[in-house]
Amino acid sequence: EIKLQNYLDSVAQSYGYDNIYTAISYADEPSIPEFQLEGKAFRSWRSLYWFAVNQVKAEVASGARQIPTIEALIEELPKLDLPPTTLV
Repeated sequence: EIKLQNYLDSVAQSYGYDNIYTAISYADEPSIPEFQLEGKAFRSWRSLYWFAVNQVKAEVASGARQIPTIEALIEELPKLDLPPTTLV
């Protein structure tokens, strides 16, 4: 799960944040609308991402599928729905 978390953090870093946690901390900050929009998008994406990870874990545990590689799993997980930033 460290590699899965690292992927979230690397995407947040590509937007200029330290990690996913700092990115989502802006979700409730109205001072800069673009930061708030990004924060909400990151918060939503994180929830969808981990929900999907848990679904895959359940499918593997039930025998419905094989354990995917980390790379294959990341490819099938939800992607961040946010245009590239103009602030970095």
